[in-house]
Amino acid sequence: MKRRKGSILILAMFLLTVVTLLGGLFLTIAVGNIKLQVKDSERQKAFWIAKAGVAELVHNLRGYYNLYEQYNGEQEFGGGKYKIGSATLIGRGYHNTLVVSVGQYPLETTEITSVSKYALVAEVSMNTPTDYLQFSDTGKVQSYYRNTLIGPVHVNGDVIVGRSWGNGAFIKSENEYGPALEASGKIYNGCDWDSDSAEPDNSGCYLLAGEGPIPTSITSPYSNPVIPYSKFAYITPAGFASAGWPGWVPSHGALWPYNARTHGAPFVVTKSRPDGSEYKYNLIDDKDTGGREIRVPKTNEITYAKYKDLIDPDWHITWANPKGTVTNITNEVIYTNPISYGPGYDSVSDGYGIGNGDHREKLPDTVSFSMNGADISIPADRDMNYIKYVCLRLKATPELFRGVVGVAQDSDSSYTIDRAARKIKLSFPMYIDRFKFQLPPGYWGAPSSGYWRGRKQKGLASDNLQTSKITCQGRRIYLPSLYAGVAVDGIVAETGTHGVSVYEKFGENLASEIVWKQAPNNDLSLTSSTLAIYDTSTGTVTETISKWNYFQVDYAQGVVQLGCETNGTMCSNASDTSGSHYIEVIYSHDFKVSDGVEAWIHEKQKVVKLDLGTITEANCPRDPKFKDSVNLTDRKKYGVIFSEVPMVVWGVPKAPVTIVCMSDLYVGPINAPYNDPSNIDNWIAPKNPNPALVQDSPDAKAVGLIVKGMLLYDYTLGTSSSAVFNSTFSAGPTGGSKGIILNKVAIYHSWIHNPDPYDASIVWYKDRFGMIGMGGAYQPVMGSYGGLNPKTGSPTLIGSIYYCADSNLITEAAAKKVSDAYLSSNSVGTVVYANSFRRNPPQHMPMNVFMTNYRILNNYDNAETFLSGLANYLATGAGTVYNAEFSETITKLVDEMEGAN
Repeated sequence: MKRRKGSILILAMFLLTVVTLLGGLFLTIAVGNIKLQVKDSERQKAFWIAKAGVAELVHNLRGYYNLYEQYNGEQEFGGGKYKIGSATLIGRGYHNTLVVSVGQYPLETTEITSVSKYALVAEVSMNTPTDYLQFSDTGKVQSYYRNTLIGPVHVNGDVIVGRSWGNGAFIKSENEYGPALEASGKIYNGCDWDSDSAEPDNSGCYLLAGEGPIPTSITSPYSNPVIPYSKFAYITPAGFASAGWPGWVPSHGALWPYNARTHGAPFVVTKSRPDGSEYKYNLIDDKDTGGREIRVPKTNEITYAKYKDLIDPDWHITWANPKGTVTNITNEVIYTNPISYGPGYDSVSDGYGIGNGDHREKLPDTVSFSMNGADISIPADRDMNYIKYVCLRLKATPELFRGVVGVAQDSDSSYTIDRAARKIKLSFPMYIDRFKFQLPPGYWGAPSSGYWRGRKQKGLASDNLQTSKITCQGRRIYLPSLYAGVAVDGIVAETGTHGVSVYEKFGENLASEIVWKQAPNNDLSLTSSTLAIYDTSTGTVTETISKWNYFQVDYAQGVVQLGCETNGTMCSNASDTSGSHYIEVIYSHDFKVSDGVEAWIHEKQKVVKLDLGTITEANCPRDPKFKDSVNLTDRKKYGVIFSEVPMVVWGVPKAPVTIVCMSDLYVGPINAPYNDPSNIDNWIAPKNPNPALVQDSPDAKAVGLIVKGMLLYDYTLGTSSSAVFNSTFSAGPTGGSKGIILNKVAIYHSWIHNPDPYDASIVWYKDRFGMIGMGGAYQPVMGSYGGLNPKTGSPTLIGSIYYCADSNLITEAAAKKVSDAYLSSNSVGTVVYANSFRRNPPQHMPMNVFMTNYRILNNYDNAETFLSGLANYLATGAGTVYNAEFSETITKLVDEMEGAN
């Protein structure tokens, strides 16, 4: 029995040993599994931390890509940290960015655990319109008419160059890769010419594209287009029957497509890379040679929700929080009503009225004239700096007499503005609708006090009046008193100064003059070349003479009929050999004023006026998320000025500014000289920025304008190099005019006109950029007796423009009867790309940012080596997306990272 108990004990001890061993084994396995699970958990944490680094950097690129295009840093996160870096290589409209993130968990190695790391690589594409001087996304066709565009142009859609006998010049810096003109559709030539010409002349319809130094000022490159550009194509018209590019076309509206295989060789540029290899690109690209569509947000996507996270509450502008001055301005291009003075060969269409009764404001119900003129008071709520014109209307015949006082006047004497007293002062002689009124109603030969006699000069004389080229085929001059479509009281048919007089100007500088005679009995014979001289006592013809230099007047219809010898020839004197013949007519008309004369001005526009010069680093809009941050990078994260109301902006900001305006925006000079608002009539003594900001100056702060409504050029604070008069844009005796400069300004707005250039009936003004020149209601230029013209210089823009067709805005502009819309580039104004936008564009301009690739890097050591190399390179201060050194360095770093993968 005892022996059995010992056996049981041995067996129990054996089993206990086995169980203990198995337990130890199971414990070891369990502990190992726990450690593996912990390590796997740490690796998972490192993965998510790395992913958080990618997400943060992509988020920052979306909001502040100018701060994060080239970036290296690290951040503690979730018990670990990530190291991140970005390197951006610029394409044309495409920014391709490499994002590398190494996640680490925990922060450091301990006795218990070592750190785990994960490396992720993402590739990000960013599309931005500020890579271009002009980015057009009209949805239809973009036309160019007589434009010199200094900078790359991109169009999503088809392009037509050479509309209406105009040429196109597209020039860019030779340091920028890619075309000067690029379209995702086809490029067409649409040349036409003056129908008076037997065939096209040699001055029209060519396309110029080149690259070279960007001038600080440019007039026209056409005289010697090759200099100073290292690569420049000059395509000469190929002849009337040409079937090539660009070539002449046989009729208005016909188009020739660009064929790069046949005509593209002069546009090809060859350059060398840093490694010595060559690469090529075209100065002109369309869909057949690499042009592609670049998608960016539309202007109709501008909403509060899109910008709410960037709105600094201090800079959310409403009428209750204006940040500037609330006032009522006057905009003469809104609610105006163009007058077509036709019919007839010599019709004129350059006059504008003051719109209909819903969009104007009556001043005195009846203007009281004395021998000295009249004083007209301006309402107290109007900003006097925006008072430029007053319109007088006749109660009896408002449709007949709708002219503006002060547009063209003799020595600037009949119209003055007393801004301090808030009055417009009228004196005689007075000029309205090109009629000269020497004295108040009832004087100057008027038949009674109920009539006001006006004298008018029509034609071209030495004082630059409206041209009147009359051929024998038409040989009629229609007098404007008939053009409103109402019955005429009758042209005054009296002898002496107030009769109808016809003059012929001809010869060198129109120095010679012949006075035409009224036909005997005011009757031109119906024969081809002679008229009859009657014996009035007997009613018989005593002789026939040449019709040359005779005229007759149809007083009922307001028509002057000219006598000429041969149909189709100029009505002019045969002794002139210069080829210049112009007819000038002086006549008078009695206007009925017995019911009174009213004074009107255009409708007031309530706005907030904001001088951008009041914006500094201390008070500028900040991203509300970082407004109180002491981090230097975060302090550069500016917010936006968000306005729910119309604004007027100008000046020189001391910090970057981006304005999102949900209504109309009036833009005066920015980062440029401007007129002193306290002395608006002193045009030639402008305020100058300090320091002086030259074109694309690095000292100028970038300004972004994002406009939901209409964008209007405001010349009120524009400057002039010579004296002009009363801010009316009337060119004074010295011929001055106002101009404005927008320096380092990116504009993102909607297109006003949306024409289809394939339509043969398209008119020239629809070929221009869709911006409105405010203050130029009387533009095109009007002449008058006295010959002084209202005008504004074309604006100078150094920056970037985005626009697209917005049907809602087009409808609104049509309802408001907008009378003028353009941003042309000619001998006065220039349109130049701001090269600094490649590195420091205005913040928060709309763009697309999206990931194109996302993957795990097998060897995180390579990623860390890349980040260290990137940090070292950026620390030298040499890092930039735009030079060959950066490109080469980043390429090598990427190759090293990827090669050891």
